[in-house]
Amino acid sequence: MKGSHVWDGRLPLLDLRHLAMIDALGRTGGLTHAAEALGVTQSALSHRLREAERRLGVALAEKRGRGVALTMAGERLRVTAQRLLRDMAAVESEVREVGASGIRHRVQLGQAGYADLRWLPAFSDWLARHLPEVQVSVHSGNGGSTVEDLLEGAIDLLLTPTRPLVAGIDVAAIGTDQLVAVAAPGHPWAAKAEILPEDLRDETFLAYSFERAPDMENARFMQPAQAFPARVIRVGHTEAVYEMVAAGQGVSILAGWPSRNRAERGDIVLRPLRPLGSETPGLAITWQASVRGGAAADPAHRCLAELVAWSQVGMAFSDRGETWA
Repeated sequence: MKGSHVWDGRLPLLDLRHLAMIDALGRTGGLTHAAEALGVTQSALSHRLREAERRLGVALAEKRGRGVALTMAGERLRVTAQRLLRDMAAVESEVREVGASGIRHRVQLGQAGYADLRWLPAFSDWLARHLPEVQVSVHSGNGGSTVEDLLEGAIDLLLTPTRPLVAGIDVAAIGTDQLVAVAAPGHPWAAKAEILPEDLRDETFLAYSFERAPDMENARFMQPAQAFPARVIRVGHTEAVYEMVAAGQGVSILAGWPSRNRAERGDIVLRPLRPLGSETPGLAITWQASVRGGAAADPAHRCLAELVAWSQVGMAFSDRGETWA
């Protein structure tokens, strides 16, 4: 296929009836069975096929033995037809569900780097009581969501363990957490009560982000002591970091509350950090929720306000004060 095509607003040459016909012909291998599957006469389906071929200027089906087979062009069209018909059925079902439930707006949620969403059901229950016309859905993307996703409209609400330093967004704090050291149970760090900057010097450090955040471990733990790992591997997602740490391939420093949830499996251990000059261990961070700048009455801003209110009650994004095993 040459080039890429962007819809210019004009209607396609074929409609859903033609696409359903192509799919039925491919499934049944004959006009008679395809017509029966679609609930039309064989004559009507034959006319529909000729109409589609005339509009496109290419043969879509041909006689083969006692049946009909799709041509190469027809097979190519069928692949897209199946996807479009499936997507259309799904969105129609979703629209009917939304209409019946009273939901008028859907807010797309993204979470930077961390895949832990065990807090979401409780927040969804809260939202159903306090803002029933708005529903939250989760954006799926490799490596988590980014501020760019938010600004470009791929998501409406972004959760990050640090405050995004960009214009055009509104940000609210939703919980105080702390950065923690993450290591395998058999790693020497597991025997320590706390991790100092110099403990990094001989280690392979597994970083989930490809960018250095201004108020995270590099700026606040490593640089003040001029203590850096022997090697840094940028992995791109915290779930991959956890797996590599558990396999003994390195150590990391990550946000506490999602790491505590992951540590319940028993294949990683967490230790507090003591920065240079600090008398007690602990390196606090604040989870932030961001939306695109706009009116306070829009669905994303209203959802943000409810998230802030709920987080103060549920403490989902906060350090919960567990003891260090």
